[in-house]
Amino acid sequence: MTANKQLLSQHGEELWAAAAEAGVQLRFEAAVAGVVPVVRVLQESLAGARVERVHGIVNGTTNYILTEMARTGASYEDALAQAQHAWLCRARSVRGRRRSRRCRQDAILARLAFGTPVHLDQVPYEGIEHIAPADLEYAQEFGLGLKLLGTAERVDGGLSVRVHPAFLYAGHPLASVTGPYNAVTVESEAITEITMSGPGAGGPQTASAVLGDLVSVHHRPGRAAWAGGLSSRPCRTSRRPST
Repeated sequence: MTANKQLLSQHGEELWAAAAEAGVQLRFEAAVAGVVPVVRVLQESLAGARVERVHGIVNGTTNYILTEMARTGASYEDALAQAQHAWLCRARSVRGRRRSRRCRQDAILARLAFGTPVHLDQVPYEGIEHIAPADLEYAQEFGLGLKLLGTAERVDGGLSVRVHPAFLYAGHPLASVTGPYNAVTVESEAITEITMSGPGAGGPQTASAVLGDLVSVHHRPGRAAWAGGLSSRPCRTSRRPST
């Protein structure tokens, strides 16, 4: 069991192969979207569904910042300072390392949903550092929400994976997710769509996800490693809008 998203995004194929060879399970619910059980849902509940698209809010800090900007009219810098004061992120800001963290989670979700290895350099990234209060005012004027989304979807026989800000219509299942919360929507013809949401990163949340993996392993002993079918389908980089 691991909560290490960097390890999985960079060496996931080796770990899955080693688990399969040893006849053991590899569990990592805590590595993606905090306490939201998206890994188990994709691995087990939707194992028989052809997933067309996975997209979501997988970083509670950036969602908190955008929520505060929309609620109070604060600038990005002021909302970031509030997040730091609330211990939602380190003083080194949400740039740099957190960019890698969001891309890592998106790469792991794409691997789970589509069985295709995705590397970090294949995930185009656009952050929220340049979003201004006027952008949030524009969104509110037209009844829209502005979120940082990680998206993975089938496109023209390949796979598009990306992280970017997007306007969402008011009825979108991710539009109402506010504060330091994560949410993931899975779309498939078999199920239409389902959305899971919950608190993002944090000690109790991570511990809960790891404990869930432990209980799952206890109830399903033996050879149950999930390796997904390694696919030769290409991962395409794209900035296609996700709304």
